[in-house]
Amino acid sequence: MEDVESHDTEVETLDDQFEKGKVSRYGDMSFVKDKVCSFMGVHKPKCENSKISALNSRDVKLASLEAMAGKNDKGAKIALEKELNERKFYDEAFEYLGRKHGFLHKGNKEGETNFSCFRELIGHWEKSCGKMTDYGLKFFAFFYNFCKVSSDLAELKADIVELC
Repeated sequence: MEDVESHDTEVETLDDQFEKGKVSRYGDMSFVKDKVCSFMGVHKPKCENSKISALNSRDVKLASLEAMAGKNDKGAKIALEKELNERKFYDEAFEYLGRKHGFLHKGNKEGETNFSCFRELIGHWEKSCGKMTDYGLKFFAFFYNFCKVSSDLAELKADIVELC
């Protein structure tokens, strides 16, 4: 983009940039009335774009499946049900582990973690329960925090086997 530092990017549109003649137009032009600041690195309140919504990266698969299931795609409905069941499993499993071992996965415990413990727990989970899904990755924080405060893996490993 040209001269963005000398213009008000909260007022200037992409169409204004195109009119300067140094930017080429290709494809979909439905966004040319959007403000330049919508495409800049720093987000400003006046730059809200009603077409854009934030979505946690762990929820992309769920949102996609919900959209496809809403169009009566039978395969998507089955995949959506599977995704929801997996999420329920992760939520309940780590809620149980958190209660049993004295803390929940949320938050960050003080101190440094024991990374060999952390790697061992991840490996044990994946061997016992399968590879973590994108949604399940958020629960690695539980293992990270557990390894900060404990190195007694035997009971936690037994609980993981029991859950899976």
